[in-house]
Amino acid sequence: MKLIWLALLVSFSLNAEKVKFVTEELPPFQVVNDKGILVGGYSHDIVAELVTRLEFETEIELLPWVRAYRVALTTPNTFIYSIARSPMREDKFIWVAKLKQVKYHFYGLKSDTSHSTILNESPFNQTVSVVRGTVEADLLRQIGFREGVNLTITNTYDAAFQMVLKGRVDSIYMNDYSVRSIASELHFRKSPLEVTSSLNQVLDFYIAANLDTDPEFIASVKAEFDALTVLGMIKPLN
Repeated sequence: MKLIWLALLVSFSLNAEKVKFVTEELPPFQVVNDKGILVGGYSHDIVAELVTRLEFETEIELLPWVRAYRVALTTPNTFIYSIARSPMREDKFIWVAKLKQVKYHFYGLKSDTSHSTILNESPFNQTVSVVRGTVEADLLRQIGFREGVNLTITNTYDAAFQMVLKGRVDSIYMNDYSVRSIASELHFRKSPLEVTSSLNQVLDFYIAANLDTDPEFIASVKAEFDALTVLGMIKPLN
């Protein structure tokens, strides 16, 4: 009888605590409408379905990336998506479920004559826009790009994209899925940007958790994610 009451007490304790999922606007992974409401996206659809299957109270909060990252880093029982797994972040989170593998390149305006050969010889021969606090910004700083010299920091991916369109920088450092999705949202039939150089960086997007998240919550999220995979509900992203 004591064991039964203990199990019920643990169950009640878990259900009484609220679990938070935080994310940012990053099409096509998290898509926000013109009213600023998170309405879908490849990763968000997976998380939204996962949340409906969990047996404890959850909420999903849309935030600017820097805030989302800080909240996930400092708040127990908080999950974050879609976060790129990198060596700099490896010990900062619990990596719960892999969502998608992405490749990063430098994208510049399309032209009749490609500059890719020149830029591949020296990627520093260009100015680049990235988003504050992202893995892209971390990587470029690591290899020697400097803010105010050849690196421009923006607050959103859309703003970074617009910097290239307006000729304020030579390129944006981004994954192909997001480049195509943002171009579509800006009503381009085809993306006005093309790969002009590459560092051949490949990273995985994950659902990750704060280090102090209850292991029961993590186990439940993993189990439901695995169930969605088995049911074939996690589709390829083209």
